[in-house]
Amino acid sequence: MATNKKLVAAVEAYFADLGRVRDSGGATSERSSYGPLANLLNAVGATLKPKVFCIQELADQGAGHPDFGLYTAKQVQRGQPREGQIPERGVVEVKSAQESIQTPQVREQAAR
Repeated sequence: MATNKKLVAAVEAYFADLGRVRDSGGATSERSSYGPLANLLNAVGATLKPKVFCIQELADQGAGHPDFGLYTAKQVQRGQPREGQIPERGVVEVKSAQESIQTPQVREQAAR
């Protein structure tokens, strides 16, 4: 199986960025990782057909505010989702590494 050098570079950059964020001493446990994760998701999405774009901090469309939405290229205009579009490729909810996914709050979020 061939290794995609762009994807390897994207993953390496993600971990390097997370390290810089952590080492800064000023990071939060969840939101400070959004930038590096968005970069990684967009790098992976750029290799897909159709291309997939990660949009951060979605508006509430009836299921709360997911941290990221994954939209196909046809759903995005000028870097923003077209009005009324739901993320065709799904949503991402970020939690800190210390937070259990078994808590009622996390389970309720995932159910939406």
